[in-house]
Amino acid sequence: MISQRLRRGFGARLHPQRRPSRRAAVAALAALVAAGLATSAAPASAANNPSPPFHECPAVGNAHGCAVLLVFQADGSVSVLSDPSSGNPYDGSDDTEVGVLNDAGVAIPDVTLTSNTDIFGFDGDGICSGEFSGTPAGCPFDTTEYAGPGVSYSGINANKTAGVVTFADSCTGNTAASCTASAGLDAGASAFFSLEENLTGASIVIPKASPAISSTTPSPGTAVGGSISDSALLANGRVPDGTLTFDLYGPADPTCQTPISVLTAPVDGNAAYSSGGVTATAPGTYRWTVSYGGDANNNPVAATACGSETVTVTKASPTLGTTPSASVPVGGTVSDTANLAGSYAGTGNVVFSLYAPGDTDCQNALYQHSDPASGDGAYSSGNVQVTAPGTYDWVATYSGDANNDSAVSGCGKETVRVTPQTLTGRAYGLSASTSALGLQLLTVNPTPDTGAIATTAAETVAPPCVVTLSGLITSSNVCAKLTTSQSPAQSIAQASIDSTKIGLPGVPVISVGAIQSQSSSTCAAEAGNTTIAYLSVGGVVVIAKPTVIAPNTKISVLGVSLILNEQIAGPGTLTVNAVHVKINALGLDLVNADVVLASSTSDIENCP
Repeated sequence: MISQRLRRGFGARLHPQRRPSRRAAVAALAALVAAGLATSAAPASAANNPSPPFHECPAVGNAHGCAVLLVFQADGSVSVLSDPSSGNPYDGSDDTEVGVLNDAGVAIPDVTLTSNTDIFGFDGDGICSGEFSGTPAGCPFDTTEYAGPGVSYSGINANKTAGVVTFADSCTGNTAASCTASAGLDAGASAFFSLEENLTGASIVIPKASPAISSTTPSPGTAVGGSISDSALLANGRVPDGTLTFDLYGPADPTCQTPISVLTAPVDGNAAYSSGGVTATAPGTYRWTVSYGGDANNNPVAATACGSETVTVTKASPTLGTTPSASVPVGGTVSDTANLAGSYAGTGNVVFSLYAPGDTDCQNALYQHSDPASGDGAYSSGNVQVTAPGTYDWVATYSGDANNDSAVSGCGKETVRVTPQTLTGRAYGLSASTSALGLQLLTVNPTPDTGAIATTAAETVAPPCVVTLSGLITSSNVCAKLTTSQSPAQSIAQASIDSTKIGLPGVPVISVGAIQSQSSSTCAAEAGNTTIAYLSVGGVVVIAKPTVIAPNTKISVLGVSLILNEQIAGPGTLTVNAVHVKINALGLDLVNADVVLASSTSDIENCP
């Protein structure tokens, strides 16, 4: 090979015979591009391939543009484009101008070139050698005199068939005398250089992009049991894929040491991504961090700062829906039911308190029952017997727990009316109706008489006793009384006579000593009794001393019929007549008499 100095001395360039002719070189280059010999050919849909002529190269020697244009694509491939009409080789033999256009979207520091000929066998006739017209301004740009602005060569193998073209600077235009230092050929920028032969392959390594998690948006606060989430916006990546990782730290981990949940989202480009929901199982402050794992084209992004994304979770606020029992009479049972709703697996207790009538501020519970809570559902107070009338108040209280606030139904919100028993009765001392041969001889209306009483109060009705009755029927100290009481409810009727004599025409004389009747009623039962101190008919002694008489004792003496301790029961009522005299002389209605001595009637209503 003739040295550069020798060639310059003769004023002409000599080339070894092994090199192809200009026409052959152009044809080979065209065939190279047509065959798509780039190391990584870009897909047609993704590549940005301009049409010739390629003005990224200056007009030097025979050339008026680039013979080959290398287009760096965003997917990391290199498109090798040819312009057979560029006038290359610029030296008329083999030296070729190569242009570069960076459409990768990031700065490219270098490109690796390969060939089956010694494309890096620089012999002094580069574009900056000064041997050709159109020498670029600012030449030389390196010691080989083949480089364009900001271009240098390195990593050339022993056969000069492969090497690295490095873009140490980014330059604008193709005649710039100087460049601004950068990390490589900027996105959108172009460069040019020359080679000794035609290249047969090119590859680039696109530096990884450095994406950023530009913003994060945690979900709003919620109550325990609710769902919390996070979202993150991944930006500045180069067609990023891979995974975003969302780490959630619980309230007990303020320095984000051990996540309680790790969620991932597959990445498909620069976009916003969501973690998906996580159920918050305890109240407090939760903390999210987000990181990106990177991929072949993108560096990873470290986790966002602990505490930069917080979600406040409050206790659940359950409610108590209550249903007190219906109104009942005294002696009945009352109860309450509470439905716990909206808790988060509520524990603790539901406490039922019952307050008596008059305790309108619910200060002193007369009954309490605690029902262990186990989540939402219905809870019961159990039955409570009430012994006094009035309006009772239930109050249901949920105690709450670590995850749930307490809840209370409130005083005066759950009332149960307890109605008293209706206490009724009547007592009178004596009544009589007598006739002879159809003529009315005597009529004695009930006397003394309490009258028919119906009350819900505790009281005593006692008309004045009648000291003396005279006539066909004589009596002394005739009395009647009705007494009612509540808690417990009871009605007691009493009647008494010290002495009585019944003397009717044609009828044996009836003599009665001291008598007393009593009828009592409670919600449980009715009871009656009669005592008679003395009884005789026509001189025949029937009872000689005070005696407790069996119910409904019937006797007949000398044509006189008597019922002693007559007890007449009805629904919830009992009438007790100490002596009931019935006379029908000889059965011929000559003399008729119906006499009742000491009558007592009791009754009670509205029992449970």
